[in-house]
Amino acid sequence: MFLAITIAALAIWSCSNTGWQEDEMNVEPQPQTTSTIEGVKVPNPYSVEAMKAACDVLYPTTRTEGSISDEVIVATHIYARFLPTDKEQMDFLLDTGWELFNYPLDVEFDYDPSEYHDPSLPDDQITWQYTVIPIDTTLPTDITYEILEECYIPDDDETEVESTAGTIDIAAIEALSVNYAETGVMNPSASTMALTRRTYTGTITVDGSPVKGVKVRLKNGVIFKTTSTSNNGSYSVTGMLGNSPKVEVLFENNSKDYKVGFGFDLLLPTSINLNTTRTYNFTKTNNHKGWILCNTNNAVCDYYEVCSRFRISTPPRQLRVWAIPWGREDDITAAAPLLHHKTGYYIGLNMTELIKFIITGNLRTTPIPTGFSRILTYFGPDVVLCNSDLMNTLDIFTCAFHELAHTSHFRNTYSSSIMQAQWWKHVVEYEANCIVTDTNSPYGYIDTPNNGYCGVTEMWAHAVERICIQEILNHNIILYSQQSYPSQIDYWFKPEIIWDLHSKEGIPLQELYSALTKDATSISAYKQILTNKYPYYQASINHTFSSYGF
Repeated sequence: MFLAITIAALAIWSCSNTGWQEDEMNVEPQPQTTSTIEGVKVPNPYSVEAMKAACDVLYPTTRTEGSISDEVIVATHIYARFLPTDKEQMDFLLDTGWELFNYPLDVEFDYDPSEYHDPSLPDDQITWQYTVIPIDTTLPTDITYEILEECYIPDDDETEVESTAGTIDIAAIEALSVNYAETGVMNPSASTMALTRRTYTGTITVDGSPVKGVKVRLKNGVIFKTTSTSNNGSYSVTGMLGNSPKVEVLFENNSKDYKVGFGFDLLLPTSINLNTTRTYNFTKTNNHKGWILCNTNNAVCDYYEVCSRFRISTPPRQLRVWAIPWGREDDITAAAPLLHHKTGYYIGLNMTELIKFIITGNLRTTPIPTGFSRILTYFGPDVVLCNSDLMNTLDIFTCAFHELAHTSHFRNTYSSSIMQAQWWKHVVEYEANCIVTDTNSPYGYIDTPNNGYCGVTEMWAHAVERICIQEILNHNIILYSQQSYPSQIDYWFKPEIIWDLHSKEGIPLQELYSALTKDATSISAYKQILTNKYPYYQASINHTFSSYGF
């Protein structure tokens, strides 16, 4: 299943070492560069100008010292956009914790805005990242940015403020400004319809099963709130977002620190725009992309639970799991190249040959998207799953469990970050070369040179994949109804060894896992480590390995 994806060989990425420096923010809007926006720009009721206009209508004054609006409507936030040029700059933006959008917040699109890329920028260039942040935020000086508007955004519980003219009803000002943005009529009576703080709830499911731990963003113009779904797929967020906020499901799990994406947009986790629908059930027919992402997310969530149950390491932090349309039309493939965790620095394969191989032999999308290779070198995923139409739910879970088992092994093979990447590059290079030389045997054969690293990790991953499916099946009606899990395929590295040691001999999976150290460079070396660590299991270990020819 770990089809050593030739995509991995492209990951010799050349990260620049440009840093960043903090500087006091200049709150004066900067000149905007030429940019073409596909969509209809809508008014921002929270701009300082709009809120001041509403305040002047409700609190007109002829005071010589200035209007009340100048006193009480003072910028609290900026609506800005950033244009990172490389991985370091994009990583910096991600690390700030700012809520980033790849599309302008004050534009209405007639398609899913999550697919937006500024048309004035080349496809292989990172697009503008939009956000709203407090005005006292210190901005980096080496990343191009534009302050699009200064905004006055009251706190949710801020309904009144004191001024030299007395108490000012901020909620009424906000309501009037919002009403004007929606209707084009500055009607003071709208102030009686002040926006109220309310709780927005919904449920995200896939084929009727809850989608666990994904981020949900509710947005009304430049105002947004975020939350995450619970284990039953429900979510709740409190704020002042009007009657019909736009809803996005963002496939990012902050508690377990992983992201899920789709296709060749590798910068951010994929988001699905549900318009104003707050409760939604994804199916393969009504939203195929969302269906794949939801099932992938749930598989990753379930894997973390299995890790906790068996006390094995979870995947490395900041895991990136991507569903990409690659592989043959009649094939379901997956891989764990762990590119985001720097294995690409140590892979020495010929990129030109492998790019040609992907385009002509293994990539469903032809030709390869413009700029994909460059973006891949910056933001390569750790786990890649095929998003083939052939896949059912069980296929997605099976592929995910297998590749995630590799990521747990990955964590156990190093004493430093360098050693971590060096061990894994042996697996990636070996299996990629097997694909190039013999596409029918990505794992090679028992007599293929240098197959030890592959044999150890594949023996482990195939066994854990089966254990995970067995653990999850009884708790997932959809998986149970699709039971078509094949009998064990006759691989040369014999996953049955781990399966039997665990299920028949009663050796805890945690102990089988602990022997997967950096010194386990072949199946015989793994056997020796096991017997050294657990001499009281020596008879069972020797019997099981020898019964399968090792």
